Amino acid sequence: MSRIFVTGGSGRLGRSVVAGLALAGHEVVSVDREEVPAGLLPAGVVQETADLLAPGEAARLIGAAKPDAVIHLAAIAVPFSAPEDVIFGTNTRLAFAVISAATELGVPKIVTASSPTVLGYGCPAGWLPPSFPLDERTPPKPWNAYALSKLIAEQTVQMFAAAQGEKNRYAAFRPCFVMR
Repeated sequence: MSRIFVTGGSGRLGRSVVAGLALAGHEVVSVDREEVPAGLLPAGVVQETADLLAPGEAARLIGAAKPDAVIHLAAIAVPFSAPEDVIFGTNTRLAFAVISAATELGVPKIVTASSPTVLGYGCPAGWLPPSFPLDERTPPKPWNAYALSKLIAEQTVQMFAAAQGEKNRYAAFRPCFVMR
């Protein structure tokens, strides 16, 4: 099985992803600012407590873990749960720090979480996409700092994918309404 490095492993989505990967037999390194209590952490999961916004911290941890894949979930995950500039700065800096470190260290598979709010979902002024089904061609219409930060995370993945060619595989996904 693979060794997978998960940022935000203590969060709402992170706990489920870490548990699912561990259950599937993968070696998992979960990194977050907060620890999951020992009794709630799946067996065999390595837990690291760190601030990935600290200079060099993402590279240090990813380098030490030597993962086959990185799944980047760490973020301020709720719109308007902090000042807009804090959400935007935190989420975009985390995405760049993790994706760039994983790329520079040669991690072959890198995934980041985005959000359907990138497309305008939840906009209080109303939202109707130009067509269905929604897919990669649906134009983005972020309406708050959280949505814009997630769009930039997607564009960060696109930037590294364009620069790296076939050396790495990148993906972004948009989970909707994640509950603990």
